[in-house]
Amino acid sequence: ALVEHSSDIVDRISSSADAINCLTTGYLEASSTCTPANDDADAARNNCLTATSRVVHTMLDNNPILLHQLLANYQSNGNDFIKKLVALVENGVCPAKVRLHCAGSLISIYQLLQFHADLKKQYEAILSVSDLEKVIASTVLPILCQYVDYRPDIAAALISRMQEAQTAALSEENDAKVEAEIQEMIKGKNESARAIARRQKEMKDNVKEPTDEVTKTKPTAKYGTDFQQILTKAIEAWENAVHPLKLALEVATNLCTYDDQHQQNEDYTMWESDDEENMEQLAKDINAKEANLQPLQAAALFDHVVSCGLPERVRGVIQGLMQPLSVDLTDDNEVVQRDLIEVLGKCGACIGNIAINLSSWEKQLQGGNHLIEVWRTLGQCMSKVDLHGEASAEVSGAMTAMLRYRTELLGAVGQDELTLILNLLQKANCAEARQNAASMLTSLCTSPHSKEVDSLVCQHLISSIQNDPSVNVVGEVLCAIMDIYGNEEVCFGSVFNEQNVLQVLQASLPTFRNRIGGDANAFDAAVLKETALNVKRFIKYKQQQE
Repeated sequence: ALVEHSSDIVDRISSSADAINCLTTGYLEASSTCTPANDDADAARNNCLTATSRVVHTMLDNNPILLHQLLANYQSNGNDFIKKLVALVENGVCPAKVRLHCAGSLISIYQLLQFHADLKKQYEAILSVSDLEKVIASTVLPILCQYVDYRPDIAAALISRMQEAQTAALSEENDAKVEAEIQEMIKGKNESARAIARRQKEMKDNVKEPTDEVTKTKPTAKYGTDFQQILTKAIEAWENAVHPLKLALEVATNLCTYDDQHQQNEDYTMWESDDEENMEQLAKDINAKEANLQPLQAAALFDHVVSCGLPERVRGVIQGLMQPLSVDLTDDNEVVQRDLIEVLGKCGACIGNIAINLSSWEKQLQGGNHLIEVWRTLGQCMSKVDLHGEASAEVSGAMTAMLRYRTELLGAVGQDELTLILNLLQKANCAEARQNAASMLTSLCTSPHSKEVDSLVCQHLISSIQNDPSVNVVGEVLCAIMDIYGNEEVCFGSVFNEQNVLQVLQASLPTFRNRIGGDANAFDAAVLKETALNVKRFIKYKQQQE
């Protein structure tokens, strides 16, 4: 818990050889090799191993200092941490989460070596990138394919089992309450226990007993059965099925992306909204830093990802989740609904990375299953995840990235797809989804399009500027307008003038500036201030054209 919530703890452990040995040679090795004396000891061993592998996986994320310590230890005393991770991934007896966390650690190590040239050069002799690619292709990818699997029939059976157990447990609880009431009545009046029991039975018979939604039968109770324990085991069975799937999707998403952490960690300095000189200098500094970054070269590994069939398995999970279950989800199944939505969101993020970065996957798509169909499937997912912010952001983010980086999709977007995007902009519950919708419209309208489309999009953008409750969404919409109508090659100046866009910008800029701050973090506030400054410059530019 400390590692997952405190960067200071991570830094202290990463720089301590003793702490690292405790995690790797100590907990990780000891808990994976010791022989438990009984079932309780076995469960404790598995819990320790799961927690340790999760901590190692968490700490390795974008942590070159920790990797340096691990490889330095290996170089000095033969502590082959990599082989331990590989052995745990291959160990079919280990819990699924352990194998997946270790797989994720191997991927993090591979990406750190790819992105940090100094580490790659220093430890090339003991751990080459090409060797890690072979390990991931032969060990990690099969495990990911094994756990990226969702079957509606199995899900329905597990859900039905939980519903039956829940109904039986509730019935048992009600029986206990009735018995307690009888005992209280006996104490309070002279009515015989038999008479009270007969009256209570008549009252109970008048109440409709619950039936199982699948079998349409009343739950049967056996003498001495602990239905609460049965319910606990049913919930555990569901979690044992869905949690590895979620973790496998997270690991696959990380595998199919480039390391852009440096872009997320840029230290944006605050400036006054009219401090143009400071803003321009900051932009120059950022561009200079990005120019010195070394890009990842992961095409060979990505080809392995495609050839093993992982992208199709992710798409299969999405298609499975879109199918109606053979069992109804009631309000009592809140945990199940949350898990399924979370899986759908993780699938969206994963398939987005796949579509963007794995160019060889598009070549593999056959029989009309082109990228636009993948995009449309994600669009259908939005109706399911709309009320769930994180999943909605992930799915809409994947749709946005596909349109931005796979420009060949733009020509396949028709009226139905445009309507979907406009509805997201106006009606999505998640503010980040509305931001993503504005970004999608930018991609569409900065490529050749008709005047009718331009006019329709412009109306919706203006409406969002004037009515959207989120300042971040308004900021993204303002950027969309500047991008669209600042592109002289494809923009329609007549639409800009007919819909009085310049006047709208002039009227909205003071309000937009006043809204910056509040709950926004430093990064968001800096971006919004930059947007406000750009709008001011854009207004001047358009005024000069008149």
